[in-house]
Order: sequence, then C-alpha cells, then structure tokens
Amino acid sequence: RMRISNNGDISFYEDTGTTAKFFWDASAESLGIGTSLPAGDGTALHIHGSSASTLHLTNSTTGSAISDGFDIVTDGLDALLRNRESGAIKFRIGSSEAMRIDSSGNLLVGTTDNSPVGNNDSNGIALLSNGSGQFSRDGGTALLINRKTSDGELLRFNKDGTTVGSISVSSSATAYNTSSDQRLKENIAD
Repeated sequence: RMRISNNGDISFYEDTGTTAKFFWDASAESLGIGTSLPAGDGTALHIHGSSASTLHLTNSTTGSAISDGFDIVTDGLDALLRNRESGAIKFRIGSSEAMRIDSSGNLLVGTTDNSPVGNNDSNGIALLSNGSGQFSRDGGTALLINRKTSDGELLRFNKDGTTVGSISVSSSATAYNTSSDQRLKENIAD
C-alpha cells in the first residue's frame, strides 16, 4: 500500500497494490496524483486522470460538496476554469483586480461594474454576454484603431448582415464614410 524508498521517493498504491497513484519524487521535488511519473520540468504538482483531470477547491464558506467551490479542469484538448458557485472568476495582479468574468458571463477589464461603462466613473472595457462592447476612459484615448500598410476600412457597420456604412482612412490622413465618400474631418491628424 505504501513504499518509502531509500532515495526519499514515497509511493501510495491503488487497491491492487501494483500502481502508485500518489507519488512524491524526492529528486525532482514533485508530487504526482494519479501518476507515478510527475512532470520533471519544474512542475511541483502533476494531476493525471483517466478522462478529465480536475483540481477541485473548496473552503469552509463554500462548503465541501461536489457542487461547491471552484475547479481547474483539463478535458481532452480544452482547459477549463469553472466556478460552481454563483460568483465571479477574478484575475488579480498583486492586490489589484485586473479582469473578471462575472456571474452573468460578462468580461470586465479594468472595471468591476457591468453597467454601461460610459455611465460610470471607471476606466475599462466591458464585453457583455449580450454581445455588446463598451469602452470608457477618463482622459487620453479611449480606443486606438491602427490600420497598417494600406488605405482602407477602419470600422464597418452592418445591419442584419448588410453593410450600411464604414469609416475608412486614406494615405492623406483623412477619415471618410466609405459608402458616401464623405470626409468625416478635414484632417484626422489635427
């Protein structure tokens, strides 16, 4: 059931006693769960499963049932983050929140408010689950669009799949409505 080797490796075996399913590799300082060959590339924890490997995290607030907590899953070629609770998935740099996916599926970057970004005081980007995108910036450039190398469209506007207008740029640094060839501003660089 258990073996401690003289090199410091520790193995815990499954019910038949033939394959180590919990293995400490002392020389690599690596722990393998579900494998006796943990990745030797500096990986500290290697979890291996038969069809999907899941790291399931819970705490005393969320509870310990399978329906509680947060999962990191590899399922075939996909990697998944799954919040089994009703809260957001947050990404932080240090103590500052950089991005979140809220409980409605909205992607918020630089803001924690999923109301229309232009109506709040925060700077940020909101890509909402209803398909709309919102940009907000207090001072400076809110959105930079750069067309490189050739003249042409910067933005295209469609209604039910049909183009109804666009904004293009030419080498003379003028922006114009492509459908009417009407200039939007005499010189966009001013």
